[in-house]
Amino acid sequence: MSKRNPRLDSALSISLQKFRGSLTPVKGIKKVRKNKEAKLQTAVADYINLQYPNIIFTSESSGIRVPIGLAVQMKRQRSRKWKLPDLIILHTTKKYSGLIIELKNERSDVFKKDGNYRIGEHIQDQRKTLNELTKLGYKAEFGCGFFECKKIIDNYLK
Repeated sequence: MSKRNPRLDSALSISLQKFRGSLTPVKGIKKVRKNKEAKLQTAVADYINLQYPNIIFTSESSGIRVPIGLAVQMKRQRSRKWKLPDLIILHTTKKYSGLIIELKNERSDVFKKDGNYRIGEHIQDQRKTLNELTKLGYKAEFGCGFFECKKIIDNYLK
């Protein structure tokens, strides 16, 4: 695990300020959720780039707005059966083949108040994908909010 450095702390502070700024509501709940999740994804990617510069990772880009022709092409090049998770860290450990996180802004996006998973089709499809990836030897889970994602990543890479 890397040592802390002032440059990292400053860059993380800026990234978190941008993420927190995205929490201001705008018209349309879907737009708010997509915007917040995109900013969360950027904040987590910034954190990995700064804290773990030698780690190879990628972020799923299907939520990025692109021209319709390119969107159709991108969709055809993805798995149709499985929902591709948001973050894939290509670093093996003694126990896992890699770390895969489905990013969510808040726990309430995934879980009900009683702790059970939400029953929406989208969450269930993502859960099914994470379960399959776990069976294949990956550490795969939901990460809710920046600090939970950071904790998952730090625990995995330590």
